[in-house]
Amino acid sequence: MFQIDKLIYREPNFLSKDDCKRLINSFNKNKSYQETSMHATKEKLTNATFDTYDITPDKKEEFNYIKNITKLALNNYYKYLKSSGNFHYDIRNILRYSHRYRILKYNIGASIHPHIDFSPYTFASIVFNLNENYKGGEFSFFNGKLDLNLKQGEVMIFPASHFWVHEVKEITEGVRYSINSFISSVPHEVKNKINKISSNLENEYLNSTSKNEILGPYILDK
Repeated sequence: MFQIDKLIYREPNFLSKDDCKRLINSFNKNKSYQETSMHATKEKLTNATFDTYDITPDKKEEFNYIKNITKLALNNYYKYLKSSGNFHYDIRNILRYSHRYRILKYNIGASIHPHIDFSPYTFASIVFNLNENYKGGEFSFFNGKLDLNLKQGEVMIFPASHFWVHEVKEITEGVRYSINSFISSVPHEVKNKINKISSNLENEYLNSTSKNEILGPYILDK
């Protein structure tokens, strides 16, 4: 029987200690902000308490470095999935583009609530852990059913869907740094255009079709 947690790919010592330190220093030299996302169980937009620094293309050295290590990690993830013999041969094509490179800083008391990374055409998330001199900060899946402690330089990749609720538990000592981005089947800019067209088409359909024709007999009740 295949266990769902085997879809979580972890590779230790993927980044060197020097590269981890360099990326942490980069965060501390730049302005950060805080994110919001939907809480997985409370059904409301919730503020995260960690700080975020975006690695944009104009930051060429950092951007290209993270792009290259992400590409390498994704190739390793693909080989890992392929070696199991359990998945569609075309799985490589849903792991083609990464977007939103960010360095995250979790101070004491910081965490992120249970949430998902799902959006249309996004199929995975990738995390590089940059340090380990902290307590708390476990990467937790399935509303606390599976807690993982990541080491410095370790990479982790996992699926992004409504089935993959995850959180980072509160930091109780020290500071945690990590890099995160999302993996899609199409470029981010293309995805935004597709989503806009899709939304317009759906609205046109809803406005031109009766409720019974739209819903059919098998839609779940809220």
